[in-house]
Amino acid sequence: MARPVVFIPRRADKLARTAKLVAERGLEPLPFPLIDYTPLPVKVTDVDGIVVTSSAALRSLPQTNLPLYCVGKVTADEAQKLGFIVALTGQGNAAELAENIALKLNPQTLLHPTSADVENTWYAALTAKGFNIKAAMAYEKAYPQELPAEVVCCLTENKVSFTLVFSARSAQALLKLCKAHQLAETTLGEVIAISDKVAAEFNKNNKQLKVRVAKHPQLQEMLNVLEQTPF
Repeated sequence: MARPVVFIPRRADKLARTAKLVAERGLEPLPFPLIDYTPLPVKVTDVDGIVVTSSAALRSLPQTNLPLYCVGKVTADEAQKLGFIVALTGQGNAAELAENIALKLNPQTLLHPTSADVENTWYAALTAKGFNIKAAMAYEKAYPQELPAEVVCCLTENKVSFTLVFSARSAQALLKLCKAHQLAETTLGEVIAISDKVAAEFNKNNKQLKVRVAKHPQLQEMLNVLEQTPF
């Protein structure tokens, strides 16, 4: 019996590890580099610490002894491997990290290396407590204009059982690609979204598409959803 296919549209530097973890669970990964990052140099001056909400920003940072406040364990681990000092690791999203920073630190100036299309509504939780947030463009994102033939074939023939989606912007890009290839959204199989915000992108126009949400916004929790699904 063929193994269920899991479509993984994700940033290129995360694909190999994600595909490996999916394969270890007896599933057939179908990786696709959905996002390409171009790093931009970031100057770290006149700040007391750095808030890192995406590991994509790490390679844009110069070496520094300033503390890093990271949104999750994966990002924190990568930061430490690169020689940075991680002072605080969040277990959820940027909003949860901001709440922890406000509770544990005195008001200060923090740098946030980010990209132009990232929503930063969590700034308000810190500025209300007297913090100053300095945003710096750390990377640019590029999305493909078409799907590779192998992916189109799998979707057209309804071979995909699950699709893992890691951000709202990725969801939008994926839906745009499906439309460009005249593929029904249901060809994605069962969508496993990393958060309610991501799930909302799929629930806007298609009530027939089955979408499940990870308990917490982490890859491991998405894999847990896969493991709990009978094949």
